Parts: sequence; structure tokens; C-alpha cells
Amino acid sequence: MSTLLALETSTTYCSAALLREQHVFARTLDAGQTHSGQILQLVKEVLADAGINLADCDAIGFGAGPGSFTGLRIACAVTQGLAYGASLPVIPVNTLSAMAEQLRTQLPSELAEGSTVLSAMDARMGEIYWSLLVWRNGEWTELSPASLDFPQDVALQLSQLISGQTCDFGCGNAFSVYGEPLSPLVRSRAEVEVPDARGIASLAARALMRGEGKLAQEAAPLYVRDRVALTTQEREQADLNKRMSGVLSSLQTAQV
Repeated sequence: MSTLLALETSTTYCSAALLREQHVFARTLDAGQTHSGQILQLVKEVLADAGINLADCDAIGFGAGPGSFTGLRIACAVTQGLAYGASLPVIPVNTLSAMAEQLRTQLPSELAEGSTVLSAMDARMGEIYWSLLVWRNGEWTELSPASLDFPQDVALQLSQLISGQTCDFGCGNAFSVYGEPLSPLVRSRAEVEVPDARGIASLAARALMRGEGKLAQEAAPLYVRDRVALTTQEREQADLNKRMSGVLSSLQTAQV
């Protein structure tokens, strides 16, 4: 059994978990906007709880997205820094799949083969991040990859994916924010509001067993909303490129 550290900072919550010999050591707090100052402390605490050092881990998993742009960058940067220092592989994990995994582990009985889950997070600006997943052969399979849509538009897409039937389960804080359009789409809603490092650790451990570890420099966030994912520098560069394109166009016109 592998020893795996996991980080998750895609929402206002910040969490770290250590999976070691089927035992899970975890810490979670509502960090607001202070993830960068809290996540390393949580990592230190779970390592201390397990009585090991970072070098004793086999890999580091992290919530790659979708989620808060700043939060995803923090998880990625911290994971890269830790992995470089300890020469460990990294495993990006989809946050929507992690919530489905959390739902599965909280059920009082085994999840039935073929069960479907609508995993949805509030993306602000009236939109949601969502994915439709199915449980098959001990793994989650995406019937619909992570997408960004208005809640009222999800029903039509689901009807095309599962022939108009409702999903077995729903999870994520989008159901709390947009209950009216989303609740009729699921038979049962789980008490899973946000991704947690424990769900990340569970999926990352299975990915590691499949040989899906990556080099630290390959760690990258999963951005679904590209227009928000631009950094200030990228926006400034884009504006500069646009202005320069206009200048060049004017010069070419003048020369003609």
C-alpha cells in the first residue's frame, strides 16, 4: 500500500490528507483567502500525525480543478515545490471526481454498479462547474467532462447523456446555491459540499497504482473558465498584443 500526501485548495476550504497503510490522517479548515499561509501548516500536521517525513511518501496528489483560479494555482505551486524537494511524482485529480468519491465513501452501503452522480460546484457569476460520472468496475468514468454552464442549461445536456432519466446522486455546493433547477435532476443529494483532500488522496492512490504519476514540472491546474484563468501578466500581454496588432495594421494600410 502506497503512502500518499494530498492537497486541496480549490474553494474557500483548505485541506491536507495523508493516506498510509489504509489509515487516513486529515486536516480541514475554512481558510477564506489565506490558503497560501495555511496549507503548508496542514501538511506539517498530517505528516506529524502519521509520524513520518515527506520523503517517506510515494507521491503527492492535488486538486487540479475546476475551482477557484487562485486556489488551483496555490495547490499546484505548493505541490510542485514539495515534490521537487523530495523527488516525488505528482498526481493531478479532478475536483468534481473527488466529490463523487467522497460521496461513495460516505454511503452506508456499497455503491451499486452503474450508479450515476451529478457533481456540481458553484462557479460564481451565475454559472456552475459540473460533470456527470458513473461508477463502473471500481472506478469513476466521466460521461461528461468538467464543463462550465448556467444551471438551467444542464438539464438538457443530461437528457441527452442519460436518455432523460434523473441521476442517482448529486453532490456539491451548486445544489445549495441553485437548488431549483438542479435538485429535480437527481434522486438523492449527498452531504458533500466541496472537494476535500481525503477524496483527492483516494483517487490519487488508485491513479498511482495504475502508473499515472507525473513529474513535478508537469503539474498543472485544470482551468474550465479560460477568461478567468488569465493572469494579470497574461492579460497585459494580450492587451499589448492587441494594441500592437492595431498599430501594425494601421502602418500596413498607410503603406498601401
